Amino acid sequence: MSKLISTERPGGFLDFLPVECLARERILDAIKGVFRSYGFDPIETPIVEFTDVLAGEESDTGKNIFSVVNGNDDKKLSLRFDHTVPFARLLAANPYDAVKKTGLRLPFRRMAVGPIFRGEKAQAGRYRQFYQFDADIAGTESMMADAEIIVMMFRTLKALGIENFIINLNNRKILNGLSELVGIDDREGILAEDQTKEMMRVLDKLDKIGIEAVSEELMRKPESSSDPAVGLSPEGVGKIKDFIGISGSNLEKIAKAEDIFGGVAIAEEGIAELKRILELVSALVPDENISINFSIARGLDYYTGPVMETYLPDAPSFGSVFSGGRYNGLVKRFTGKDLPAVGASIGVDRLFAALEHLGKLDKS
Repeated sequence: MSKLISTERPGGFLDFLPVECLARERILDAIKGVFRSYGFDPIETPIVEFTDVLAGEESDTGKNIFSVVNGNDDKKLSLRFDHTVPFARLLAANPYDAVKKTGLRLPFRRMAVGPIFRGEKAQAGRYRQFYQFDADIAGTESMMADAEIIVMMFRTLKALGIENFIINLNNRKILNGLSELVGIDDREGILAEDQTKEMMRVLDKLDKIGIEAVSEELMRKPESSSDPAVGLSPEGVGKIKDFIGISGSNLEKIAKAEDIFGGVAIAEEGIAELKRILELVSALVPDENISINFSIARGLDYYTGPVMETYLPDAPSFGSVFSGGRYNGLVKRFTGKDLPAVGASIGVDRLFAALEHLGKLDKS
């Protein structure tokens, strides 16, 4: 008899039995119902994309991409790591033609659902293949779109039976201003922009590794001319600690940030956008469900403005279950022109695990 093959699964990849598939289907139906009520239309893109479409010039993104063996073409293929980059490609490939009435007319609201793949370390609530459900508005710079996404996030979580959650808000423009505040400048071989991205990447790990480890990484000196390490002084790290530690009500946090960043134009612009969003959502989202949190960075480089992450205080180990932000420059990699867009995505399988942990998963 030949040797039997192991039934072991690769780490980070899950099996779902019928009862679990049906439970996930109910979650997807609830999400879809809310998204459709806001006028979002479905689209579908391939699981496989050309690697340069997904990675662009973002060196850190490439670390999380699964490559695909392609025997028929020299051009490299990879599995999508989110729905946002394929959406940007779709927008660029389908401009609206007013004469032929073809293409995507802006502003365009889309939703997309399906599996995505990330080469991350497998751990509780963090998988290498998982369902993601996205909603985006493309073609408007108005903060009304950002506010609408946030209100929709609130109503989606309510529709799923979740009461205790916090939507944390920040703005990448404020973090760009922070790099100016702590004195990040161009140096030989590395632009200030690249060091700022590195700073955001490190800050994005705050919940995982803690403030002291983050501080050590921010003070790490570059080991080569191409190393984007920030190499901050203890004084610079102190300024960052003071900033991300701002407390109080949302309006008090905004006021303190205005004091810190007076005269830093890009940060002032980001603060003004957050104020506008708070004004727009105040009548629809209770104060206890929304919080300005200046430590939120979002790990992907393509975010350009407001960013949001949703946490479940009763299941903190699962991290953010519903996240997103504004990405006005992503389509530019295909067309050479900015196209404003904002959106958010639910990590469905992470949410599934969190709901199961909370005893709120319907397996009937």
